[in-house]
Amino acid sequence: MKFNLSLTHKITGFTVGIVVICGGINGFQFENMVDSVVMNAKTAMLTDLLSASDSLFVQMHDQMVQTQTFAQSPELKGNDYSEVSRLFDQEVMTVGTDDFIALLNAEGKPLAMSSVNATGKKLNVDELKEELSFHDQSWFSNLVKGKVQGGTVDPSYQPWLETLYGEARYVTPFYQVVPGTQGAGLRVLVRFANFKWAESELNSFSESIVKRKNIYRHLQLYLVDSNGTVMSFLDGNMAKEGASAVAMHEDVKAVPKSLVTEGWKTAKEFEQIKAGVDLVKSPVTHQEAYVTSVPLKNLSGADEKGWSMMMIVSKDDALGRFKVAFYWFYGVLFASIFI
Repeated sequence: MKFNLSLTHKITGFTVGIVVICGGINGFQFENMVDSVVMNAKTAMLTDLLSASDSLFVQMHDQMVQTQTFAQSPELKGNDYSEVSRLFDQEVMTVGTDDFIALLNAEGKPLAMSSVNATGKKLNVDELKEELSFHDQSWFSNLVKGKVQGGTVDPSYQPWLETLYGEARYVTPFYQVVPGTQGAGLRVLVRFANFKWAESELNSFSESIVKRKNIYRHLQLYLVDSNGTVMSFLDGNMAKEGASAVAMHEDVKAVPKSLVTEGWKTAKEFEQIKAGVDLVKSPVTHQEAYVTSVPLKNLSGADEKGWSMMMIVSKDDALGRFKVAFYWFYGVLFASIFI
């Protein structure tokens, strides 16, 4: 059976064929371009987060060095504890990040303590002197046993600090053996630094990129410990409105306290976390998002495994402008076939 096609139909068929072939070739090239754009976006996210984690590590390292240097003060070896307390008060007011500083004996009891807050307001420390003890803390036990000379542990809420401040305090202990002391004469310097020292880095990171890069407009940033427990959280929308990072001892709605329970990774995987970018479901929005993970470098002398930073950027944000071009391309292609 023969079909007698008119010249118009032949030309139309030929034109459609050319459009389809050219469209297929361009489509193949376009898909390769999509892969390139995705790779560039992932590289940008990883680079930005690596920079942020390096900055946070520098701050943590500075806190450690500050503690080590302060522990070398000759006053800490003497018996004039009033003078030591005055030294601590001066440090609290000068540095501005310490909520409390103490000099401990071999039993974990304070020999001297700071007695003011960062603004110089007096704190009622007399009630604490008799009852406060760090003897049962794992970090102190490791010092007594000689396993470490100094270090830090994960931030936590310290109820006894609420007695002094009248409000919740989320702090990171930094501790160091006073050089030349040991055995029954052991002395330990411990600084309880408000966790704002770390959260200020999250805020600086958000200020530098959230307003500058369109792909981060719905950014979610997590600082997690080696078990996947969220220690601090920052939302890009909050950052644009001037809000700060949120310490996770506070009751934050819609923010998971643990990323392990959300099924992201197992606790063991968080211990061995590596830098990279994955496409998963956000634990907050439950939509597809790129999750960038970066481990913080381990500190020499720290008795806990390292922390990591995780940044969530929605897939729509990361590829937003390119997705518009994608729809335009295929829209024009199909329209040209049927017009």
